[in-house]
Amino acid sequence: MEEKQMNWTEVREHWLQDINALYEKVKEWLQEPLAEQLVLIGWTEHTISEEGLGTYKAPGLKIFAKMKQIEFIPVGRLIIGAQGRIDIFTDKGDLMLLKTENEGEWILKEKKRGGLHEKWDEKSFLEMMRWAVA
Repeated sequence: MEEKQMNWTEVREHWLQDINALYEKVKEWLQEPLAEQLVLIGWTEHTISEEGLGTYKAPGLKIFAKMKQIEFIPVGRLIIGAQGRIDIFTDKGDLMLLKTENEGEWILKEKKRGGLHEKWDEKSFLEMMRWAVA
């Protein structure tokens, strides 16, 4: 079997663009609560090392709402069965976002039990927020 030549720099840059696009969507969905100062957001930076991609910095996102914190931390691009993973940490439990092979689509899943499995969109985001801050 002929091994496909990978442009790892391109793969890494595309992954970082995917992360930033996801965070931009979250900011868009939070536009009204942010304007009303009902939620605040902050940024973190995480060092990730992956074979082929090397060591790189990736952004994390923190949302502060009702004395609670929801933290998005990128895990990596080279994930079995996905095109990338971001973990979401809340006081209620941990979730993960998996990037699907469909361009721009993410799936929200429970980290431990795996029961939750739904498309990441504004509706699932708002449900997750309500659950996390309740």
